[in-house]
Amino acid sequence: MERHTELLDRACRRTYPPHLRSYLAIVLPATFTIIPLVIGIAWGAYLDDGAYLSFRHARDLSLGRETLRNLTTRTPLYVLVLSLLSEKNIPLPDAGLILSAAGWSVTVAAIYSAGRAIHRRVAAVVSMALLSFNPIIVQFLGTETSWVTASIWLAIAATRKKRWGIQTGLLVLMLCIHFGLNTIAMALFMLILQGVHRRTFPILPGLILAATIIGLGTFAFQAEISLYPELGLAEWQREVRSLTSESEFYWLFLPFVGLGMLAAQPVGLWLGAMGGLGLILTISPTSIAIIVTLALFLTGLGIEQIAEWSAQHNLLRLDRLKSAASLAIIGMLPLTVAQATSMYQRHQLRSIAQQRVEQQAAAWLCTNSRPTATVFGSDRIGYLADRPTRQWDGGAGTPQDSMTMVENLATDPPDYCISLNSIPWDRLIRTSWFQDHYERLLEFSSAYDSTSP
Repeated sequence: MERHTELLDRACRRTYPPHLRSYLAIVLPATFTIIPLVIGIAWGAYLDDGAYLSFRHARDLSLGRETLRNLTTRTPLYVLVLSLLSEKNIPLPDAGLILSAAGWSVTVAAIYSAGRAIHRRVAAVVSMALLSFNPIIVQFLGTETSWVTASIWLAIAATRKKRWGIQTGLLVLMLCIHFGLNTIAMALFMLILQGVHRRTFPILPGLILAATIIGLGTFAFQAEISLYPELGLAEWQREVRSLTSESEFYWLFLPFVGLGMLAAQPVGLWLGAMGGLGLILTISPTSIAIIVTLALFLTGLGIEQIAEWSAQHNLLRLDRLKSAASLAIIGMLPLTVAQATSMYQRHQLRSIAQQRVEQQAAAWLCTNSRPTATVFGSDRIGYLADRPTRQWDGGAGTPQDSMTMVENLATDPPDYCISLNSIPWDRLIRTSWFQDHYERLLEFSSAYDSTSP
């Protein structure tokens, strides 16, 4: 396979002048790297509710309400950076938006670097292009997920280049950005991979990672932070159904991913193990991002495999470079349609109306409640109102889940309950416990109708 890549490079040198190749080698990656940042800015600060938990910790840290010793978050480094930006009077939603979008730009560059490191230039360009406008960019805007993913792919590139010190540093960085069971497992997996390459156990990197895990774990234990991610096949099934409902073309990723696994041997062994590890262990933003970027990389490998086979048999009667470029464009076309369709639909469904209603509710809380009043509602409302919050996104699954939620609320009732109209909310307000302890104070509405974004 490396011989085919070498022949492809020779054909490129014969067909195109050196200055043109150098120009494309710089401009193409730079263009795709900038796209996620442009998408993030154009999207606006319509962020997922989970991002506001980090914003709240960052604000409390900058105001002195929390210290690094008692910081109750699994994203210490990300929160620390946000707190520094908050001290500069930069609005945290805007700061989180730019910071996370920049992280996806770094991830695009990292996945390209990983492809180049294993001498798969076509795969590097294809995976970079697909990731640059993938819906996952807007799905996790405002969170640390992009930087965790970038750290992993940079560590993969460093592993292939046998730069063990850089790899170890990136794994420590990953753990500091997000400390959880999934990132711990990923760090240990990459450490084992380093040992396989070096044919001896890496003692010093192992000690560094162990010290990092023990140190962060001690802080997490003292702050009573749960490191266990959410498990369950049903959540993964919902993610897949959500994607395929946006576009049936997503099913076309599967044959390319399969070809990529076959083409990646023996690299495919550790790529597949990494993906399987993330898939089995967790359902979280981090694991979803790992699986998606891995699938895109394997898609690039699959398209390169087809291009090399076609060029080897001279099916298109073109030189190897033109053949590879033509097949890459053809293969990417339906995948591009799928991703563009998702991006358009998600742009139309941004939570504009919801955020405006929650801003009204938060403004009312700021005026009519004491600063220590507890709120049962979204993290966004808690952040905007600057009130202690028991997070609830308006859903509780089955009726049994609703009853469990009521039992938990009964042990420590919040002062205020705020929610959008939903079936779980309707179940909650109909319970005798809720009717005995709460009364309806106010309803907020938006100028948008049901067909508006």
